[in-house]
Amino acid sequence: AYRQGMVALKGGRMVVALPALEYAAKRGVLGAQLKLARLYAAGRDVPKDDAKAFSYFQEIADQYADISPSSPIAKYVGESLVALGQYYMAGIPAVPLPCNPAYAADIYRHAASYFGDAEAQYQLGLLYLSGEGVEKNPSLAVNWLATAAKKQHAAAQATLGELLWKGDEVRQRQARGLAFLTLAHENAKADGDEP
Repeated sequence: AYRQGMVALKGGRMVVALPALEYAAKRGVLGAQLKLARLYAAGRDVPKDDAKAFSYFQEIADQYADISPSSPIAKYVGESLVALGQYYMAGIPAVPLPCNPAYAADIYRHAASYFGDAEAQYQLGLLYLSGEGVEKNPSLAVNWLATAAKKQHAAAQATLGELLWKGDEVRQRQARGLAFLTLAHENAKADGDEP
């Protein structure tokens, strides 16, 4: 069902793809769950539906949250946890899922520390900078941002570079800040995400 769904999806036959992928997802096929979650979250080829995307990301997290971080599927679990964190940050009125930054921080923390997910590390760094959902702590923010920056996460590099350049709430180190800003620019350009 998963293979049939993916072939139909690549051929643009959504009428065949969605039921096949849903069938596979209900039987715990990670690839189907992830593909459906991404489709509904982005609203590509299907109407955007945050409630459905959330439920698929939640299924992935429930099934795989404790797998080994060295597993080949760990990066997909980390991606799902980050998506869940973003949903808890914003809330979903249709579910209803209230905004819960403290729970989002817990989800990001698990994805950041256990799975080493760079996006989760970046998001956690932002939370420690703003104090939303966690106690404001610029030192921890810098640690998480630096960890993500080492993994070539352009947004983390840019945020860290700006913090060090300006010296707001951290010791000012303009040369290092400029280095991170330059790296962020180069990495974003290489990924096609240049701001």
